[in-house]
Amino acid sequence: MVRERDELYRQLDELTRRLQISQDAALLYNAQSEATRLRFIEFLRLIRPLDIDDKSKIRVGGPHDGGYVMIDDFEQVTTALSIGIGHEISWDKDMSRRGLCIFQFDHTLEAPPVLQPRFRFFKKKVGPVSKVNSEITLADILELEELRDDRNLIMKMDIEGDEWAVLDATSEYSIRRLRQFVIEFHDMHKFASPEWGDRALRVFTKITHTHQVIHVHGNNHNGFAVLGGIPFPAVAELTLVRKDHHTFSIPHRCWPTELDAPNQPTLADLSMGTFEFVETVCSRLVDD
Repeated sequence: MVRERDELYRQLDELTRRLQISQDAALLYNAQSEATRLRFIEFLRLIRPLDIDDKSKIRVGGPHDGGYVMIDDFEQVTTALSIGIGHEISWDKDMSRRGLCIFQFDHTLEAPPVLQPRFRFFKKKVGPVSKVNSEITLADILELEELRDDRNLIMKMDIEGDEWAVLDATSEYSIRRLRQFVIEFHDMHKFASPEWGDRALRVFTKITHTHQVIHVHGNNHNGFAVLGGIPFPAVAELTLVRKDHHTFSIPHRCWPTELDAPNQPTLADLSMGTFEFVETVCSRLVDD
């Protein structure tokens, strides 16, 4: 009888221990989820797109994957950087038709899919550090002899997740030399990691000192990530323009817009709402 009683006590202690572990895990999860939510709301505040009042938007490149929405502001531009080209170069060809010279960088190709007189191809990986004969930084590119005096460069970047490290390592001075740029930002699901989220915030705090987000579009190849209860495209295309000489206003529309198209045409585009909730949430947090 005593043995049976002791075994029941032991089982009760074990159940109590497991319950406590579960409760601790739930509290930890909720704390992490709330921290992720607050960090991600701050990120959304930084990337909230504004209308640009003095320029119109156009689509540059293909009708689906490889096409991006930018502002029609190329009169003072002679050179574009295409970083990560793969086999879809409709953006490059569109820029070339506008009379721009295109500096292309991609370490996965031996040559661009199409050869044109205005294309200058470099078999180089663009990364956060320089490596002889293999890796080049964005700052290195901007200091190439043909580019070092240019303060009105256009850039398109699609480098499968390396963009975060590249931008983190690039100075604000270098970024300021870009008149406008469009980048595919990957791996948004990783924002739940505090270190990853902090870097994303650091990158956008820096680049939004000098540039304003004017367009956002979700790449529907990858669907949504849910961060602190907030759905957001796992891969997002963002267009930024330098703030000097432009005025901006708050838009009241849903994203995507009429200029957008799904990257994968057989799937629905990703709805991103209006972004108006971001300011409401931020105001409530300040009041609290």
